[in-house]
Amino acid sequence: MKLVSVKAIENQETISIPVMTLDGRVLLPAGARITERLVERLCAHGIFSVYIHDDFYKDVEGVAVLDDNTKLLAMNTISKAYKLADADKLLDEYEIKNAVKEIIRAVRASMGMPIILFNNIAVTDQRWIHAINVCVISVVLALFKGYMPDVLEDIAVGAFLHDIKLKGFRSDYNSEHVDTSLEYLRKHHGFGARITMTVYGHHERNDGSGFPRKVKDKDIYEGAKIVAVADEYDNLAAGYMGQDSVQSYIAHEMINMKSTVQLDKEIVQIFNENIATYPTGVGVTLNNGESGVVVAQNSKLPTRPVVRVKTADNQKREYNLASELTLFIESVDI
Repeated sequence: MKLVSVKAIENQETISIPVMTLDGRVLLPAGARITERLVERLCAHGIFSVYIHDDFYKDVEGVAVLDDNTKLLAMNTISKAYKLADADKLLDEYEIKNAVKEIIRAVRASMGMPIILFNNIAVTDQRWIHAINVCVISVVLALFKGYMPDVLEDIAVGAFLHDIKLKGFRSDYNSEHVDTSLEYLRKHHGFGARITMTVYGHHERNDGSGFPRKVKDKDIYEGAKIVAVADEYDNLAAGYMGQDSVQSYIAHEMINMKSTVQLDKEIVQIFNENIATYPTGVGVTLNNGESGVVVAQNSKLPTRPVVRVKTADNQKREYNLASELTLFIESVDI
């Protein structure tokens, strides 16, 4: 199968991974043919890319880090949390921590290869997808930092709830939502200092250019530094900060540009080694002019995946960029 942008999908192509609703029902089954009307419907529900059937890449599996059951649990939990927070009602702390534990379990099971984020659940609020993506990335980074389980869980909960009082990405992206999130979470007896420090400090930057306190480097709680990298990446990739979204490899480059000056250098290095730069299934063009699809990842080398191309006689040729050192990906077709 091949990963394509919903807006670029051709009429009547068939999807390979079903699209589901929050209650677990199948909205679009595998094999469903895409029409112009369905494209509009998918975009309206937060589905911006899909895996489609392609005989040449039928053996390619674009496996996301979260299985469908974990994804549904996390999405339902965060959607309920935001609705309660919007109404200024208390969260169910047990439900939040249970969902986060399941995310940690799923991430642990996927460790070893670059992590791929992919959403196939129709939603009405982009804050829910963002919360889960930031939590997943933060768990990956925290695992490699080697925290004890209780610290890891608190950082993950902080990541899950980092924008809990954010009303909207374009209208409310300032220090106010950090203050209100801190005030709100302090009403919950089960959310301790590590969680609140992670939430309150995730917009601080090493050079003091962040908010709300404009503290620097060692004065920023490390859990907040972890969430800062995850949050920055997902904001860039999805266009949540009032600007157009950028492709994942460009978001990676922008994260690295901010390393040391604004973002923690060691955490960014862990990010570089463990978050997929080019998702499996995505179409790419190599610097030798050949076009193909990423069919596999290489451990610790997210920028050097395996790419399959179709030769002039319709045969398969695969380049493992980990060993083909003169080749690199020049552009991404999504």
